[in-house]
Amino acid sequence: MFAPIETYLERIFATLENVVAPEVESDYARVQLFAAIGLLQSLGKKVEYRQELIQERMRMYSGVMLKVFQAVEKSGGEPSGELRDYFRELETRDPGRDPADLARLEEKFSRTIDLFFTHRGKLDPEVARELDREIREVLTQVCSGDLSFLASDNIDKAQKARAKGSE
Repeated sequence: MFAPIETYLERIFATLENVVAPEVESDYARVQLFAAIGLLQSLGKKVEYRQELIQERMRMYSGVMLKVFQAVEKSGGEPSGELRDYFRELETRDPGRDPADLARLEEKFSRTIDLFFTHRGKLDPEVARELDREIREVLTQVCSGDLSFLASDNIDKAQKARAKGSE
């Protein structure tokens, strides 16, 4: 019998949380166990919705990148040839849908941040503040998603789990 991957993962998480955790005597080891559970939960979501996550990140990156490019051009700045060509490509076509496309876009996003900070003083102050906010928001969302396995509810669970013989 084949069950959906979610079913297997739920069973693993339930076993680790309800059977294994209470048997772990060390508070440190219990925290590590719940961090591992959280990591597995996060990885499970990424495996299951990988295409969706890739597209969402690509949408976030490309949207801010185009705004930076347009603001820099409007202020008289000029991105390097390779980056300029990539911006033109983003304006005319979908950046792609697979992990290699995302990796390329992430590299260009990093270079776009450099471009922004190089030209920030030449931009309208309000535009510069808004672009700075948008860049930070994208970075926060990406980092939050990557670090979701450190969710506080897992730390709370680890603290609530009783060690063997501590009752």
